[in-house]
Amino acid sequence: MSKTTRWEKLLAMQRREDVFFIEDKHLKLYHRKDCTRAEAINKNDLVPYGTNPETAGFPYRPFC
Repeated sequence: MSKTTRWEKLLAMQRREDVFFIEDKHLKLYHRKDCTRAEAINKNDLVPYGTNPETAGFPYRPFC
């Protein structure tokens, strides 16, 4: 079991300069890393992306 909380994991992703989008795997949505809706994502569903996920070969998903 990880000792980091959801908030710590999200803040660590938001501080990284190479991360521009955060994915919610459960809802299949992308958020910009400064989006306030990213705070509600479950810790296990947080996935960081450095570039636009669509250009990385992922299917289109709406992001805020």
